[in-house]
Amino acid sequence: IPADQDAIVSGKIGNQSIATGDNKYVITVTAQDGETKLDYEINVERAKNDDATLRLLSVNGVAFNETFSSTVFDYTLTVDENKLSIKPSDINAIPKDAKAKITYDPEMLLSTDSINYYKIKVTAEDGVTTKTYTLGILRPKSTDNKLKEVILTGASLSPNFDPDVKEYTVIVPYGQTDFSIEGKANASTSTVYGNGDYSLSNKVINLSVAAEDPNTDINIYKFNIVEAKSNDASLVDLNVSGYPFKGDNPTFITSVTNYNIGDIETSVKKLRVNGTTSNVNAKLN
Repeated sequence: IPADQDAIVSGKIGNQSIATGDNKYVITVTAQDGETKLDYEINVERAKNDDATLRLLSVNGVAFNETFSSTVFDYTLTVDENKLSIKPSDINAIPKDAKAKITYDPEMLLSTDSINYYKIKVTAEDGVTTKTYTLGILRPKSTDNKLKEVILTGASLSPNFDPDVKEYTVIVPYGQTDFSIEGKANASTSTVYGNGDYSLSNKVINLSVAAEDPNTDINIYKFNIVEAKSNDASLVDLNVSGYPFKGDNPTFITSVTNYNIGDIETSVKKLRVNGTTSNVNAKLN
């Protein structure tokens, strides 16, 4: 209230909001002459918020076994067997006080041998008060006992690999004997047995996949080994009985396919052509 009723009061008058920490309110009084002014300053310090609780806490795609409450600080959950780690981006946490700060444990690999404890720490605006929410995470041992791919070196596979198909043919190129095979597990926690070097003489090989869970049956993929058929359609010898070759190619050469025996008597009704294939399994006709 101004001493002179004709003076004008301005500035921080009436109801004013107050924040935590230091607050300054300036009230200006302008005298009746319109030129003389006097500022009054009020300083107020409000204690910083000590609320270090959360109003929301969840994990992407997984429900807690307990119902969330701001004042309950321990929770348990079971993740998928193939989830190998928990990281800050998996967590949804919102503090009750917007000025509180949240810190998360770094990414943590999830063991299947014990409960994994992951912590979310909330520090209140006052910088002193803290609360820690702890997640007890159980990851079951993986039951995945499948291959995701099969890699052959020095051979080919038929049909194309499918994790759900259990028997295949390994085709080794004609004239070759050795090859290698590598099966890659779908789950990094699974173990593949049987990878390595083989030959035609093995005839059959098996790749076995053992899941991380020891109670899961071992999955066996069978590979029958065969040699590819020869594509050699050449001859090592060609002649006509009683008639030598003449002209440009008097001598048989495997890579040459055109030969001439010249004119024959009209009395000759038949010719005997003799040929020997380069590959014993090839056929002459």
